Amino acid sequence: MASLSKRLSNVIQATHQKLIKNNRILPVEVPEGILVGNVLIVCENSAKHLIKDGQVIYKDIHLNKAAIAIANLLATNTNKFKATEIYEADREHSRWFTDSQFLKTRYHQAEDALDFQLAEIFWARYIESRDKTIAAKKKVNNLIQNT
Repeated sequence: MASLSKRLSNVIQATHQKLIKNNRILPVEVPEGILVGNVLIVCENSAKHLIKDGQVIYKDIHLNKAAIAIANLLATNTNKFKATEIYEADREHSRWFTDSQFLKTRYHQAEDALDFQLAEIFWARYIESRDKTIAAKKKVNNLIQNT
């Protein structure tokens, strides 16, 4: 058991060193939210806000991965342009995701009302919106991987 604990400890230390080498800061949970360096991530429903030095820097981020990546970029003062680019991609994802959920709800309402022609229209629009949501999420993930 002691050797397993030691190996786990070594893996954790190696991971920490790798993150530090790659200019990444591990998120830490605090009572106010999640702290990444000197940037606080505060959750409000499904949205996250980034606060640095008492000021809201970015508001209404929806993807957790995007919030942590942007917080890392702000905390390390590496690439503010990249942070804004990730933020804009997250906003695009959020817009398409909201649209897709609305259209899916409307599709079900039309189907329940037996208005199959309207349901078909909403379904087609939902599929397009869903595909754009997936593409926007891939864009966010690509931007994060390339930081």
